[in-house]
Amino acid sequence: MNNITIEYLFQLLLRRIWIVLVSAVLCAVITFTYCNWFATEIYSASSKIIIGNGAFNFGEEDEENVVLNSNISSLAPIVSASKISGSDIQSSMYLANTCKELLQAQPIYEQLAVAMGEDKDEYNAFMRSIMVDLASEDSIFITITAKSKSPEMAVKMANTFASIAPKYLNEYIPLADVGVTDTANRA
Repeated sequence: MNNITIEYLFQLLLRRIWIVLVSAVLCAVITFTYCNWFATEIYSASSKIIIGNGAFNFGEEDEENVVLNSNISSLAPIVSASKISGSDIQSSMYLANTCKELLQAQPIYEQLAVAMGEDKDEYNAFMRSIMVDLASEDSIFITITAKSKSPEMAVKMANTFASIAPKYLNEYIPLADVGVTDTANRA
């Protein structure tokens, strides 16, 4: 009868400890080499927009486009001055989901490419570099995260995308209130 006990396994481990140590050192050397010689640093930057259903007013309109408030604290007097019901918040959450889908479509990335000084047909690179998602599952905030090998480029992409998003969304949903609440900056 073969009885394998914990004591037997522990003794076996102690007899073969050199294999464990050599394996650990080898893994550490491979990881260090890869990180220093082959891995590329990727920087990310995020900006945030807020979506309202028409009961909100996040900016002032001028004759050409919307001038956005970039500080969320500036939204407090607007929200408190008007009567906003729970159904307004609920419908804004549904609208935020729709706007998230619109912000993942090709046309805004074409506009972003042009705004970044690239050819309109170069939008695929921006689609791979930018992620658009709700700040949380039940939120009226949309987070735009840009990734790049350059921290300055990540910040520029995130902020440019956030600045063109309100006008782009209003082309499809004219009564939506869209405002930029947070802009990306280099830390």
